[in-house]
Amino acid sequence: MKSKFLWVITPVLVLIVPVVMFYLYKKNVTAKEKMEQLYQAGLKSIYDKDNIFCAEAQLAFYDSVLKTSLGDAHKIIVARYFKAVTLLKLGKEKDAIEILKPMNERMKTDTDQLAANIAKYLALSYLRLGERNNCIANHSMASCIFPIKGSGIYTDPYASQKSIDVYSTILEKNPDDLESRWLINIAYMTIGEYPGKVPAAWLIPGLDQDTSSYKVNPFVDMAGDLQLTTSRNMAGGVIIDDFNNDGYLDII
Repeated sequence: MKSKFLWVITPVLVLIVPVVMFYLYKKNVTAKEKMEQLYQAGLKSIYDKDNIFCAEAQLAFYDSVLKTSLGDAHKIIVARYFKAVTLLKLGKEKDAIEILKPMNERMKTDTDQLAANIAKYLALSYLRLGERNNCIANHSMASCIFPIKGSGIYTDPYASQKSIDVYSTILEKNPDDLESRWLINIAYMTIGEYPGKVPAAWLIPGLDQDTSSYKVNPFVDMAGDLQLTTSRNMAGGVIIDDFNNDGYLDII
């Protein structure tokens, strides 16, 4: 009886096993193909002003608004403001400053939110310009490591000083602006004048001290020693993976 059962079931298994294996294989291949399609679709740039990652499309939109807004003073001011913000996203700090600086001068006595935002983005543009002129163009192993000290202190203080001037005006109007208070302390730190030169009313003490009960040694910037600084930019992160499947880790 047992041998008869095996005689009946064996051909069935011979047929079923390959079918099941083929099904699983096909399912796996289909899943990989689907993932590849999704990945490739994700690589396509969506040139649309509503795409928050496509600043180029946003810039083109605000330029078109400026061309068609002749005579509408308020609309022009708003479009110029958003154009400057977009230029800052694109890493064009000088271009952003050229727009925001005269706007800030004309509106420095205004008390509305737009005037406040223009001042804040002008100060931020100067901070970013200082970072480019020092941490990027004149990089050292201590650059961009908080608290900023030693060789991380800027050798070109111009842009940081400009940001301090703007933040001072902002804080004179609104002493409770915690964001501007934090950033003016950082600006002073970048030029080696924290905490001594920070006005007492705006000083945040202890930023250069380790107050944690857990002592953590700072990271050491090894990029220069590893000759990984040939493509230095304003990006704030790194990805390490074997992207091309050659067995070696790729650093982006």
